[in-house]
Amino acid sequence: MKVKDLVSFSKETFFNGAVQTEWFYDATKVKLVAESYVFHGPKYYGVSASDVKAGEHRLMDTASFAQTIAHKLYSSNPGNNFVMTIAGYGTGKSHLAVCLGALFSGTGELAESIASNISSADEEIGTYIRQNNVKKNLVIVLNSMNNFNLDSEILRCARLSLAQNGISDELLKKLTKSYDVARHFVDRTFAIYQSQFEKYALEVGLNISGQALKDYLVSRVENDSRALTAINDVYREVNGDNITWDRGLSAGDILLTLQEELCGNGKPFNKVLLLFDEFGRYIEYTAANPAIAGEASLQQIFEAAQLANGNIIFVGFIQSELEAYLARIEKTSNITRYIARYQTASKNLFLSSNFETILANILKKSNPAFNRVVGESIVRYENYHLKSKNALSRWDRTSTKKSVWITDELYKNVILNGCYPLHPITVWLLSSSHQWMQQRSTLAYVSEMFDTVSEAEIDGTFLPYVYPYQIVDSGIFGEMLNSEEKGLVSSQYCMLYRDILVKVGDKLSELEKIVLKSVLVVNIGRMAFHDKTDALKAIQLCSNCKEDEVQSALKSLEEMHGVVAFDDHAKTYDLIAEANGFNEFKRIFTRYRIGVKASIDDIDESALKLMALDTPVETAFAQDHHISSTEWMFNKRLIDCSEISESYLRNEIRNITENCDGEKARGLLIYAYCSEDITSEVNRLSRLYCDLNLRNYPIIILFLDDHDKEMLTALIVKKSLQRFSTADKERFQKHISNQLRAQNTKLCRKFTSCVSQRHMIGVNGLENYAVRINALCSKKFDLLYTRAVPFVFDGFENKSKTQAKTTLTQVCCYLYNRLLMNQQGYNALSSKDKNRVNSVLSISAPFSWKVYDNRCQLIEPGNPIIAEIISNVVSALDDGERHSVYQLFYKFVQAPYGMNENSISLLVSYFIAFQENRYFYFYGTERLMPKHWSTDKGKLKVPEFKKINIQKNANAGIDLVAELCEKIMSNTDISNCANLKNSLTMLVAQEGETESNQYKIGQAITYLDAGIRLERNFTDQLRKAQNHIEDLKKQFRILSFVKIFDLIPRISDPIEDGLEYVYTEKQKNDVLKLKAIVEQMLPKLYLPMLSALDFKFEELSENQKRYRHAAEILRANKYEDYADATENRLTEIEKSLRAKQKYESSLVECERDLTQSKNLFKLADCEEMEAKLNGWVEFFSKTNELPTDIIAPLNKRIKNAKNELCQKKAELLNEYTAAIDNASTAETVIQLRQSISKISMLMQMQLGPDSEQTLLKVQSDIDDAIHQIETLPQNLDNLNQFIYSLNHMQHRCLKAIKHGATALQADLIQKQAIWVKRYIEEAERSYKSMSAIECQNWLDKTASHPIYLQAPIIERLNRTRELVESQLHSCRVDGLLAMYDKLSESEKQTFKKLLLAR
Repeated sequence: MKVKDLVSFSKETFFNGAVQTEWFYDATKVKLVAESYVFHGPKYYGVSASDVKAGEHRLMDTASFAQTIAHKLYSSNPGNNFVMTIAGYGTGKSHLAVCLGALFSGTGELAESIASNISSADEEIGTYIRQNNVKKNLVIVLNSMNNFNLDSEILRCARLSLAQNGISDELLKKLTKSYDVARHFVDRTFAIYQSQFEKYALEVGLNISGQALKDYLVSRVENDSRALTAINDVYREVNGDNITWDRGLSAGDILLTLQEELCGNGKPFNKVLLLFDEFGRYIEYTAANPAIAGEASLQQIFEAAQLANGNIIFVGFIQSELEAYLARIEKTSNITRYIARYQTASKNLFLSSNFETILANILKKSNPAFNRVVGESIVRYENYHLKSKNALSRWDRTSTKKSVWITDELYKNVILNGCYPLHPITVWLLSSSHQWMQQRSTLAYVSEMFDTVSEAEIDGTFLPYVYPYQIVDSGIFGEMLNSEEKGLVSSQYCMLYRDILVKVGDKLSELEKIVLKSVLVVNIGRMAFHDKTDALKAIQLCSNCKEDEVQSALKSLEEMHGVVAFDDHAKTYDLIAEANGFNEFKRIFTRYRIGVKASIDDIDESALKLMALDTPVETAFAQDHHISSTEWMFNKRLIDCSEISESYLRNEIRNITENCDGEKARGLLIYAYCSEDITSEVNRLSRLYCDLNLRNYPIIILFLDDHDKEMLTALIVKKSLQRFSTADKERFQKHISNQLRAQNTKLCRKFTSCVSQRHMIGVNGLENYAVRINALCSKKFDLLYTRAVPFVFDGFENKSKTQAKTTLTQVCCYLYNRLLMNQQGYNALSSKDKNRVNSVLSISAPFSWKVYDNRCQLIEPGNPIIAEIISNVVSALDDGERHSVYQLFYKFVQAPYGMNENSISLLVSYFIAFQENRYFYFYGTERLMPKHWSTDKGKLKVPEFKKINIQKNANAGIDLVAELCEKIMSNTDISNCANLKNSLTMLVAQEGETESNQYKIGQAITYLDAGIRLERNFTDQLRKAQNHIEDLKKQFRILSFVKIFDLIPRISDPIEDGLEYVYTEKQKNDVLKLKAIVEQMLPKLYLPMLSALDFKFEELSENQKRYRHAAEILRANKYEDYADATENRLTEIEKSLRAKQKYESSLVECERDLTQSKNLFKLADCEEMEAKLNGWVEFFSKTNELPTDIIAPLNKRIKNAKNELCQKKAELLNEYTAAIDNASTAETVIQLRQSISKISMLMQMQLGPDSEQTLLKVQSDIDDAIHQIETLPQNLDNLNQFIYSLNHMQHRCLKAIKHGATALQADLIQKQAIWVKRYIEEAERSYKSMSAIECQNWLDKTASHPIYLQAPIIERLNRTRELVESQLHSCRVDGLLAMYDKLSESEKQTFKKLLLAR
């Protein structure tokens, strides 16, 4: 038995391609499309309710859906007549719509064939449909992808459906709205197109015109066909189309008419079934284009269906529920209201048309043995299928898995049984291919895959299957590749696979190809794996290969061919199109290796780290000599011996000797690498060792003999790998990493071998050493630093020295300011810091300097090495010259002492504190002060001790402090006090206080502080006064000005009682300058400001107090005249304000009139206001109480206002005169209309009765002139006669009338000349050669002539017409005779008889 004996692919019921719903009306396509639709029913139904949100909706198979529509069409109780069919894109909704349309629109062979397909899916449903589908329905199928007007589309499809059933569309014509359209057109356009209406009416025999014609057309359009024909002719000329009978029909009326006239008992149809495909898209299109799409039609269809008593069934096909479409539409749109009604009335049916279900239905199991054979195999290999299902569920990345893959019953029934012979993983991969292609395309290729296994024998063991890797051998691969190349999907798996085959396909075995295909389909399926073993299992299942075969093939594909690689992060095998196997790597490496050279300098950090060259050699020297630091170590340096020159070594000597920060290594261990000329290089290095006396420096040179150049070879390989391009590095990443590790191992191994020879450079060339390297380095330090200075200071031996440095800085400061030299300062230290001080300074500590006794006093060093150093420094200072700390102390950094900056800083601080004023101490160019021991960030930094200079003090016994105090007490100038105090502070800091000068210092500081206070007060007052004067110069105010007298300092000697300070001449002059400025301001600024002073009545009392106080200040400062002037001005202001209060109402009224006078435009108003202003002049002339400063400005303003009014009156009269003159001088209608506008404006200006009458007469003349111009004769003869009559006419606007008439005359003459040339002259020249058609066309065009033609021209036209008509007659007769001659004899006899009969 073969596979094809058990199961077959139903090719005859499969339609490969996209279906258009309008194919329903195509007799050549509808049968093929409808019969190819694959229904699925409950048996192989791979969907459960859990595939959607709980309680949201129930999914329905397509067979059950067809039964639901049949129930609505044929049941006596169908329920609601609106159905919304919801399914995603590409799931065959259009195909289903065409199929159901064909099923329910007929009862013949096609309907039976469709019912048979339904029976294949479910026999019971098929039987139900056969029993009920006994009377056809009138089916209308709409496709919303066409962007239509719904009214028009309903009509179009209804007519197609009627034609499909052999029924005329005459019943729809009685619904026509064409008569209403025609009547509306006449009403709206008759006045515009009257000549066209009259012309076409005459052509159909209606010899009426004007209003009578309009009334006749409107009233007789339905009864007189001539009326509709004439209207239609005009309509076509204006709009380019006809008023057809179907114009204006509504979708609702059409559906109701079809239902009433054609559906029901005794009628041809059962019901009207409206199948609306892509209904959701129409909603969106209508929302954006409501007028074009006909949004109201939705409402009409809904109402028609409601009124039809269940005889109109509406089935909409959409991709999501109506709520989703409503959410994307503006809430104000009418369509939201319409769709809401559909939403309320419709039953939502959610179609499930998943791939697994359709596939199970296409694979026909016609052989009764199918269930036994396949079922027994599934049971026998149940463990295999269970593990495959569980693994697939685990590998599936989708967050929501379909029930068919996780529910045992569905999986067994639909996947294992229904989809056999496709392997379950093959089915899963195909069901996930929607991003590459549509479902129908995938099903088409399943047929191709089925053919590959249909001939396979079933032998009772494991069933033959179409395995996942075989997808790559089908046309599906081409579709997927095409989708990737066009960028329709985000992956590139198929493109990578194709590239791999191009490069290495001919080198792969069949097994390797199968495994490679399996890797591809695993990637296409985006499977997620736990680990490498999980990924291997997936590839094994997809390839149907054994585990060892898969592993062997993958190893070859990965290592030899380099076309796959396992991604540890993603836990899956990737395809690598670059083919990065080891063979390819070796070939590429050889290319990069050409010309590469290397030296020991090319060694990288990774190799240095492996050889421990990145870490220094630690020694025990610091511990053995009680030094707290990390500097006693040797740095390592690997260098080619050819680079070790004299300059190189001198540079290293300098670096080593300068390393004194307590952290940098004090020693250097050089590994001198040599690969050629071994002997000569040893001799050269030995000579350098002797010449530079390297035995006296902490530098050791170890010699590495690599005469086989093993290290260089490894470096060449590494350097070649570094030359790889970025692309090649990514491609061969694994091989490069392996090679780098291997070469680093070789380097490390050879380096260790060379070092183990224990050769070092010495005086006698190569010398052997017997100890370990760290012991060798410790011995070198011991030989050099024989007088090593102990420095037991906890913390400096640690990696982080921050706390130790902070404490050291604090101790140094405490020594300088002598806080450490008393018990209280010492006790302020923390216990840790006390221990540090004791361990390095105290006489009781075993390895200390022994310079700090138990009474907290500094003493001579008890440590012989420190005593030796201090003695050396003192001896150097005895010359009296200034020496830097660097010169004095930093030489002890070198052998044999080995101090560092930390220990030197403490030693310098001890020296300064212990020696006190026996020496001068400088910081740069300044004397060393407490300020130099602290910064914004804290205490003095240790390295800055290098900037300190020391010099012996020759006057160590003189009391300089006392002398300065006496100088201070004799000072009388307050401006010197700040400098003197600064000098005293610095001197005290240098010399220190003694019992003898302590009182004097206190007395001097008190005296200086008082002087500083007085100087600060004087300066502040002076500055404020100066600033105040500058402000007054910018903005002078009286009340602000008088404050200056309190700001200017008052001069008196002494400045303050009890003190000897007096003002200097400069200070006195500064005050006098300010007073001089004030005296200049009084006449220049004060008096003008006083004259302008004014304020409101309600402010009078308060301001009198303030300004009288200002007068008092002026009087107190001996400015009597200005005080009197201020008080007099206050009296004047009071008198003026009281007068204003008395006449306030009059003044306000006068102000109002002055304001109104600026906004008058009418002549009468101007004259009235002029009289009012004259009255105010008379009023103010009789009033004696108002002060002149009020009356004078008012009179001036009144005078100006009167002048402005007179000017306005004059302007109005000038405009009046100009308007009358313009009527006579105007030449054009535009100028005449401008004159009318001007006259209209002047009529509003109340110029008086006489003037207004004159203006009205002028306006009447202008109107008459415009009328004459606009009604000028359009005939040249009449116009010439009119122009002649103008010579005897008397008219105000005669100039404009003449201009208009002559302009029209010129225009008509030009038009007449053009017309004559075009029609008359041309015909006169060529009429004899004109054909009959040309003659007739010319006569038609000249049948009516322009009105402007003169009489002689018309006579000439008539003569020419006679000539053309004569030519026309000749052409016709000649033509008939020619035709007669061509007749046969019998035809001539027949013609004669017919002619005689007429």
